[in-house]
Amino acid sequence: SRRPLARVPGAVHGVAFHPARPHLVLLCERAVRVFDLARGVSVLRLRRGAPGPGVLAAVPGGDHFLVAGPGRDVSWLDADRAARGPVRTVAVQRTASHGVRALAVHSLLSPEGAQAFPLFAAGGDDGSVAVVHGRAPADLASEPTVVPVAAIRVGAPVHALAFHPAQPWLFVGAADGHLALYV
Repeated sequence: SRRPLARVPGAVHGVAFHPARPHLVLLCERAVRVFDLARGVSVLRLRRGAPGPGVLAAVPGGDHFLVAGPGRDVSWLDADRAARGPVRTVAVQRTASHGVRALAVHSLLSPEGAQAFPLFAAGGDDGSVAVVHGRAPADLASEPTVVPVAAIRVGAPVHALAFHPAQPWLFVGAADGHLALYV
Protein backbone atom coordinates (compact mmCIF):
# COMPACT_ATOMS: atom_id res chain seq x y z
CA SER A 1 0.00 0.00 0.00
CA ARG A 2 1.07 3.58 -0.62
CA ARG A 3 0.17 7.04 0.58
CA PRO A 4 0.26 9.15 -2.57
CA LEU A 5 -1.01 12.25 -0.81
CA ALA A 6 0.90 13.37 2.24
CA ARG A 7 -1.80 15.77 3.41
CA VAL A 8 -5.28 16.55 2.14
CA PRO A 9 -6.67 19.97 3.10
CA GLY A 10 -9.98 19.55 4.90
CA ALA A 11 -12.46 16.71 4.99
CA VAL A 12 -12.90 14.57 1.88
CA HIS A 13 -16.54 13.99 0.85
CA GLY A 14 -16.09 12.27 -2.51
CA VAL A 15 -13.44 10.54 -4.59
CA ALA A 16 -13.24 9.73 -8.31
CA PHE A 17 -10.54 8.64 -10.70
CA HIS A 18 -9.84 10.76 -13.76
CA PRO A 19 -11.15 8.79 -16.75
CA ALA A 20 -8.06 9.35 -18.93
CA ARG A 21 -5.06 10.31 -16.77
CA PRO A 22 -3.45 8.96 -13.57
CA HIS A 23 -5.23 11.59 -11.50
CA LEU A 24 -7.31 11.32 -8.38
CA VAL A 25 -10.19 13.79 -7.98
CA LEU A 26 -11.18 14.71 -4.41
CA LEU A 27 -14.30 16.56 -3.34
CA CYS A 28 -13.26 18.59 -0.30
CA GLU A 29 -15.26 20.95 1.90
CA ARG A 30 -14.85 24.05 -0.29
CA ALA A 31 -13.12 22.86 -3.47
CA VAL A 32 -12.53 20.02 -5.90
CA ARG A 33 -8.86 19.08 -5.99
CA VAL A 34 -7.12 17.04 -8.67
CA PHE A 35 -3.93 15.19 -7.68
CA ASP A 36 -1.41 13.62 -10.03
CA LEU A 37 -0.80 10.15 -8.60
CA ALA A 38 2.42 9.61 -10.56
CA ARG A 39 4.09 12.73 -9.16
CA GLY A 40 2.15 12.98 -5.89
CA VAL A 41 1.30 16.68 -6.32
CA SER A 42 -1.83 18.76 -6.64
CA VAL A 43 -2.37 19.84 -10.25
CA LEU A 44 -5.72 21.65 -10.09
CA ARG A 45 -8.10 23.29 -7.63
CA LEU A 46 -11.69 24.05 -8.67
CA ARG A 47 -14.09 26.16 -6.61
CA ARG A 48 -17.31 24.30 -5.98
CA GLY A 49 -20.78 25.77 -5.68
CA ALA A 50 -21.97 25.29 -2.09
CA PRO A 51 -19.71 24.18 0.77
CA GLY A 52 -20.51 21.14 2.85
CA PRO A 53 -20.86 17.44 2.23
CA GLY A 54 -21.62 16.36 -1.29
CA VAL A 55 -21.13 13.90 -4.12
CA LEU A 56 -18.82 13.98 -7.14
CA ALA A 57 -18.87 12.49 -10.65
CA ALA A 58 -16.36 12.84 -13.48
CA VAL A 59 -17.65 13.41 -17.02
CA PRO A 60 -15.94 11.17 -19.64
CA GLY A 61 -12.97 12.98 -21.09
CA GLY A 62 -11.94 14.18 -17.65
CA ASP A 63 -12.04 17.96 -18.05
CA HIS A 64 -15.52 18.37 -16.54
CA PHE A 65 -16.89 17.35 -13.16
CA LEU A 66 -20.36 17.33 -11.60
CA VAL A 67 -20.66 18.25 -7.93
CA ALA A 68 -23.76 18.24 -5.77
CA GLY A 69 -23.95 19.59 -2.27
CA PRO A 70 -26.44 19.70 0.55
CA GLY A 71 -28.86 21.80 -1.54
CA ARG A 72 -30.88 20.82 -4.58
CA ASP A 73 -28.35 22.00 -7.17
CA VAL A 74 -25.79 20.18 -9.30
CA SER A 75 -22.81 22.30 -10.37
CA TRP A 76 -20.93 21.70 -13.62
CA LEU A 77 -17.21 22.43 -13.16
CA ASP A 78 -14.80 22.91 -16.06
CA ALA A 79 -11.07 22.28 -15.50
CA ASP A 80 -10.16 24.82 -18.18
CA ARG A 81 -12.03 27.57 -16.28
CA ALA A 82 -10.81 26.68 -12.81
CA ALA A 83 -10.69 30.21 -11.42
CA ARG A 84 -14.23 31.06 -12.50
CA GLY A 85 -16.07 28.52 -10.36
CA PRO A 86 -19.10 26.53 -11.55
CA VAL A 87 -19.82 27.00 -15.24
CA ARG A 88 -23.44 26.01 -14.87
CA THR A 89 -25.69 25.21 -11.93
CA VAL A 90 -28.81 23.12 -12.43
CA ALA A 91 -31.62 22.69 -9.90
CA VAL A 92 -32.52 19.01 -10.08
CA GLN A 93 -34.56 18.42 -6.92
CA ARG A 94 -38.06 19.74 -6.42
CA THR A 95 -37.61 21.24 -2.98
CA ALA A 96 -34.64 23.11 -1.57
CA SER A 97 -34.86 21.29 1.76
CA HIS A 98 -33.81 17.96 0.19
CA GLY A 99 -30.23 17.51 -0.95
CA VAL A 100 -28.72 15.52 -3.78
CA ARG A 101 -27.26 12.30 -2.38
CA ALA A 102 -26.21 10.40 -5.53
CA LEU A 103 -24.79 11.29 -8.95
CA ALA A 104 -24.04 9.09 -11.95
CA VAL A 105 -22.66 9.85 -15.41
CA HIS A 106 -23.00 7.53 -18.39
CA SER A 107 -19.46 6.81 -19.52
CA LEU A 108 -19.79 5.06 -22.90
CA LEU A 109 -17.72 6.81 -25.58
CA SER A 110 -18.39 6.51 -29.31
CA PRO A 111 -15.58 5.49 -31.71
CA GLU A 112 -15.06 9.21 -32.47
CA GLY A 113 -14.30 9.88 -28.80
CA ALA A 114 -17.55 11.71 -28.04
CA GLN A 115 -19.88 10.61 -25.28
CA ALA A 116 -22.33 8.14 -26.88
CA PHE A 117 -25.08 8.75 -24.33
CA PRO A 118 -24.42 12.18 -22.75
CA LEU A 119 -26.59 11.54 -19.71
CA PHE A 120 -26.23 12.14 -16.03
CA ALA A 121 -28.60 11.43 -13.17
CA ALA A 122 -29.03 13.00 -9.75
CA GLY A 123 -31.01 11.40 -6.96
CA GLY A 124 -31.96 12.94 -3.68
CA ASP A 125 -33.44 12.70 -0.26
CA ASP A 126 -36.92 13.54 -1.57
CA GLY A 127 -37.09 10.22 -3.46
CA SER A 128 -36.78 11.65 -6.94
CA VAL A 129 -34.24 11.10 -9.70
CA ALA A 130 -33.59 13.67 -12.42
CA VAL A 131 -32.16 12.29 -15.66
CA VAL A 132 -30.45 15.05 -17.64
CA HIS A 133 -28.87 15.27 -21.09
CA GLY A 134 -25.59 17.09 -20.50
CA ARG A 135 -23.03 17.72 -23.20
CA ALA A 136 -19.68 19.37 -22.60
CA PRO A 137 -18.98 22.41 -24.79
CA ALA A 138 -16.67 22.08 -27.79
CA ASP A 139 -14.94 25.39 -27.06
CA LEU A 140 -14.31 27.65 -24.08
CA ALA A 141 -16.67 30.36 -25.30
CA SER A 142 -19.83 28.28 -24.88
CA GLU A 143 -21.47 26.74 -21.85
CA PRO A 144 -22.48 23.11 -21.35
CA THR A 145 -25.78 21.98 -22.84
CA VAL A 146 -28.07 20.78 -20.05
CA VAL A 147 -31.60 19.55 -20.88
CA PRO A 148 -33.85 17.64 -18.44
CA VAL A 149 -34.93 14.31 -19.92
CA ALA A 150 -36.98 12.57 -17.24
CA ALA A 151 -38.10 12.89 -13.64
CA ILE A 152 -38.47 9.58 -11.83
CA ARG A 153 -40.33 9.22 -8.52
CA VAL A 154 -38.80 6.45 -6.43
CA GLY A 155 -40.60 7.09 -3.14
CA ALA A 156 -37.71 6.53 -0.73
CA PRO A 157 -34.51 8.58 -0.49
CA VAL A 158 -32.09 7.65 -3.27
CA HIS A 159 -28.72 6.34 -2.04
CA ALA A 160 -27.13 4.91 -5.20
CA LEU A 161 -27.25 5.48 -8.96
CA ALA A 162 -25.39 3.65 -11.73
CA PHE A 163 -25.67 3.60 -15.49
CA HIS A 164 -25.22 0.37 -17.47
CA PRO A 165 -21.82 0.53 -19.21
CA ALA A 166 -23.17 -0.03 -22.76
CA GLN A 167 -26.86 0.93 -22.66
CA PRO A 168 -28.70 4.05 -21.46
CA TRP A 169 -30.20 2.10 -18.55
CA LEU A 170 -30.24 3.52 -15.04
CA PHE A 171 -30.09 1.47 -11.84
CA VAL A 172 -31.48 3.18 -8.73
CA GLY A 173 -30.91 2.01 -5.16
CA ALA A 174 -33.23 3.45 -2.53
CA ALA A 175 -33.10 3.68 1.26
CA ASP A 176 -35.94 1.16 1.61
CA GLY A 177 -33.75 -1.58 0.09
CA HIS A 178 -35.26 -1.60 -3.39
CA LEU A 179 -33.14 -1.68 -6.53
CA ALA A 180 -34.87 -0.64 -9.75
CA LEU A 181 -33.84 -0.60 -13.40
CA TYR A 182 -35.13 2.19 -15.66
CA VAL A 183 -34.75 1.82 -19.44
